[in-house]
Amino acid sequence: MNKNLTIILALVIFTTPFTSATALFTNVLITGNNSIFNTGTLIEANNLGNSSLPRIVNGVSFGNNESSLTGFQDSSNDDISNHVADADMDFILSTTQFVPGGGTGVVTVNGLVTGRDYRLQLLIANSLNGTGVNTSITVEGDTLDFVKLQNEARNIVVDFTASGTSVSATFNNTPNSSILNAYALHELNGAVPEPSSFALAFLAIGFCFFKRK
Repeated sequence: MNKNLTIILALVIFTTPFTSATALFTNVLITGNNSIFNTGTLIEANNLGNSSLPRIVNGVSFGNNESSLTGFQDSSNDDISNHVADADMDFILSTTQFVPGGGTGVVTVNGLVTGRDYRLQLLIANSLNGTGVNTSITVEGDTLDFVKLQNEARNIVVDFTASGTSVSATFNNTPNSSILNAYALHELNGAVPEPSSFALAFLAIGFCFFKRK
């Protein structure tokens, strides 16, 4: 085989994109409004729980639509978190949805584009009782085993590349209940060109070089 043609084929093979189900979890201690990240384009954000209302926190506009949830129930408590100084953050942490002990709850967000990068933020807080201190969260096939101290509020940040047009976060717990106070999903901006773009560029350059020869 011609040496130049071999180089062209190698470039195409090694720059062909592949999909990965890897999700990167970061467990962030919530200290105020800045604990919500507002990077990229907002896809969906909602404040959850009994009597929850819309609120803007650090530029992120939270609604109060709970239609993306299955397996969760409204908490009867109107204020389960009162230890965050910033009023807006404390507001969305004050109500919650929970999954009964031993059950499974799922949050599903649609409208994603396969292959693009996203950031899912899952806000968890409860200073009233022990509900939600022990759970596991699975996103894109990867799982975080999560333990929260009762007096803490946490933002579970999940960075991932979409493997389809929707993403689900699955909450499993045994025997304690899981909780979720709010969530937000952003598409991340400023991504480098997809590998397939590089492959086509290299193929075009290589073809011209090969033709000259």
